[in-house]
Amino acid sequence: MEVLGKIGSSKYTELLENLLSDNISYVRRYAAEALGNIGTLENTDLLKKPLSDDVYFVRHASVTALGKIGTSKDIKLLKKLLSDDVSSVRRAAVEALGKIGTSKNISMIIPLLKEKEGFVRRAAAEALGNIGTSENIQSLKPLINDPVWRVRCAATETLGKIGTSKDISMLKPLLMEKEIFVRRAAIEALGKIGTSKNIQMLEQFLSKKDKNVRRAAALAIESIYKRMEPKLKIIT
Repeated sequence: MEVLGKIGSSKYTELLENLLSDNISYVRRYAAEALGNIGTLENTDLLKKPLSDDVYFVRHASVTALGKIGTSKDIKLLKKLLSDDVSSVRRAAVEALGKIGTSKNISMIIPLLKEKEGFVRRAAAEALGNIGTSENIQSLKPLINDPVWRVRCAATETLGKIGTSKDISMLKPLLMEKEIFVRRAAIEALGKIGTSKNIQMLEQFLSKKDKNVRRAAALAIESIYKRMEPKLKIIT
C-alpha cells in the first residue's frame, strides 16, 4: 500500500476502497494514507467510514488524507473529529480544516485556540493564518503569552499573515522574546505588516549575534521599503 501511494495512479482507488474495510487496522491506516496520496476530490466519500474508525491512527490517517484531497464541501466530515478523544486526531482535523476550509469555518477553529494540548493550539493558530482575516486577530492575543514557545511562534506567524499595522502593538513584546525562533518570527511579521515608523525597531537587530536574526531584520526592512515605493512615487 505504501508503494501504491508512491506510484500515484488513481486506477488503484478501487483496490484501496476494499482495503479501507480490512480487518487489520494497520492495513486500513495505510490504505487511507495511500488514498490521500493518489486520490482525487471524487474519492472523499471513501473516507467517511475510516473517519469513524475505532482505531485512532486510522482516523488520523483518514483526516490527513481528507486535508489533501478534500474541498470546502467536505468540511462537514471534519466537525466530529475536531472534538475527538485523541488529541493527535484533533490536531490533524484542524490542520485539514486550515487546508480545505474557508473564512466561513473560522468559528470552528477559534475554540481550539484554547485547547489544553499545546500542539493542537499551535495547529489552530496556523489554520487561522491560512483561512482567517484581520477580524480574527483578537483571538490570537492569549497565545502571544502561551507557555509553549511553538504556540507563540505559530501565533506570531499568523499575525504576520492576517494582521495589519493596527496590530503591531501585539508584536512589540515578542521582539524581545527569549526564544530566538519566536523573536525571528516577530521580526518577519513586522516586515509584513509594519510601516516606515517601525524601521527603527528593526534596525536594532541588524547588529545581533545570530545571523538568522540579522538576515530576518534586513529582509523585513527591505519588505517595508518595497511597500513604501509606490507611495513615494505618487508623492514625487
